[in-house]
Amino acid sequence: MRLAGWFVMVSSLAVTAVSCGFFDPLHPYDQEPVDTSVSWQRYMGGSGDEVGYSVQQTSDGGFIIVGDTSSFGAGGIDIWLVKTDASGTVQWSKTFGGSEDDHGRCVVQTPDGGYIIAGFTTAGGQSYVYQVKTDQNGDRKWDSTFSKASVDGTAAVTCTADGGYAIVSSTSSVTTYPVVYLVKTDGSGVETWHQTYDEGTQTLGRFIRQTADGGYIIAGEIANNSLDTDGYLLKTNASGQKVWSRKYGLEYPDSATGVELTTDGYVLSGFTRSYGRGDFNAWLIRTDSQGNEQWDKTFGLDAYDRAEHVQTTPDGGFILAGMTKSYGGWEQAWLIKTDSTGALQWHKTFGGSGVDWAYCAALTADGGYVATGFTESFGAGGKDAYLIYYRP
Repeated sequence: MRLAGWFVMVSSLAVTAVSCGFFDPLHPYDQEPVDTSVSWQRYMGGSGDEVGYSVQQTSDGGFIIVGDTSSFGAGGIDIWLVKTDASGTVQWSKTFGGSEDDHGRCVVQTPDGGYIIAGFTTAGGQSYVYQVKTDQNGDRKWDSTFSKASVDGTAAVTCTADGGYAIVSSTSSVTTYPVVYLVKTDGSGVETWHQTYDEGTQTLGRFIRQTADGGYIIAGEIANNSLDTDGYLLKTNASGQKVWSRKYGLEYPDSATGVELTTDGYVLSGFTRSYGRGDFNAWLIRTDSQGNEQWDKTFGLDAYDRAEHVQTTPDGGFILAGMTKSYGGWEQAWLIKTDSTGALQWHKTFGGSGVDWAYCAALTADGGYVATGFTESFGAGGKDAYLIYYRP
């Protein structure tokens, strides 16, 4: 597929920036200033809006990104799957969806070299949880549609030890308020079971990992009232039955956005107004194996800051991706690196004079980090999908 209006910029540690890819002589772009501490950046999109929500390094050393596009596809918003090489140069892209809006939120490379996508598809004005399996070239092998989705707009997928998949989202089909929704499928996308978790109030499922005992750990948000939410952690057994749940926060809005397994428990990313210094701060929570908080850390100053995703790092620390308004004077994509105790080791902002976000970060084989989100500072106009590689 031709990516009309494609524009990329490389900023190198050793050389000046260069422009490559599609160039429209009627609408030339000025060269953006180089940030010499960034290995490279890419901006991907057309005349509409594009956003990257999930990124992973692939087995060939390249990267796979999933998100949304309104520039390409069948109409409205479509799921957008983009494969790049190790330098971020696009190798192919695919769209999935119909004439109504469809959204891609999470992608994982599968053992056969293909990809599994979690997101949403719309039919008759109603959104449903959606799963797409592709081959290694991004061509659809099958897709599956599940329960009516809530308005939260988040979904995540993980590969399971039995060769299947588990998807977490939120559904509004069983109560008058959204509740966490977990569906387990086999390797062909056929549902084997599903569970919903009614805590008596709105709960949102945002991220999932399978645990060593075959169960699942889910991070999200739970409402205490219309003005107050807490970070939420839910542990299930292998059949999806609830084992325990925990809340984190005080009397102000707080939320968990991601979760990863540690050697002895879990670590969560999120954002908090109950703790920290400002409006909202990025939030990192470490728990034991029962979800009991061991410590938490906040990052940011007196503006609006949040963490959207967390991963453990080989040194036992953590990398967070998110957005900050505390540094740079505007919304900037943000990476935060901590040690194993949550102490800040470094943080780095990316972007320009527009709005720029990072939604996901992943480790690279060479000791660096890759992040995706969107940029309004650079590219073809509007929102462009943003791919950042950084090695400190």
